[in-house]
Amino acid sequence: MRMDEKKKKTVKAPVLPEGMDEESGLREALEEADRISDDLSLRLFKDCQAADMEIARISFDKIIFDRCNFENVSFEGCSFGDVVFKNCSFVKCSFSGGIFSRCEFSGSRSVGGDFASASFIDLTVKNSSFRYANFTMSRFERARIESCDMRGAFLARCSLENTEFSETDFSEGEFYYTSLSGMDLTSCKIFGVRFSDGASELKGATVDVYQAAELARILGINIKE
Repeated sequence: MRMDEKKKKTVKAPVLPEGMDEESGLREALEEADRISDDLSLRLFKDCQAADMEIARISFDKIIFDRCNFENVSFEGCSFGDVVFKNCSFVKCSFSGGIFSRCEFSGSRSVGGDFASASFIDLTVKNSSFRYANFTMSRFERARIESCDMRGAFLARCSLENTEFSETDFSEGEFYYTSLSGMDLTSCKIFGVRFSDGASELKGATVDVYQAAELARILGINIKE
């Protein structure tokens, strides 16, 4: 691989200042930002909770959420730049139409979360669970998803550009009309993944011999042993 191609695929990490003071008033900060339609920036929230809120089109810039729990919170249309979600939990939360730039999720859970029509640019997700999450019609550009539980996740009609999946479980998920060309899936679990008729989404993808056998069965091909 040429150096310029390798550089092009490098995911940019969040850029955050050092020495931010920890805060606990997450709900109050969200309510104030939403009330005056102002951005929220340069904050470190730790061990906080927020529930039953609707936050509309607020920009979050240079924020660390550490061990924060969100339940029934809507962030529809919000933007996140240089934001880290560390050991966070999202229950019945929506980020649909959101924009994520240089963001990282680590050790976090968003079971059944709504990320439909979101844009992810320079995204890192590791050791996290997005089971049954909805990413339909989302765009990924320079993204790395590793060691994650994405069983049953919906990734239909997504755009994957310079995106890498590693050691991630996509079992029983959906990739309808999402091209996986150029993707190396050999370290991932794809048992029971659903594709369109003919599985054209897999054209140009790399799988191992065991995955190929499973995919052949999906396509109705009988393999003689």
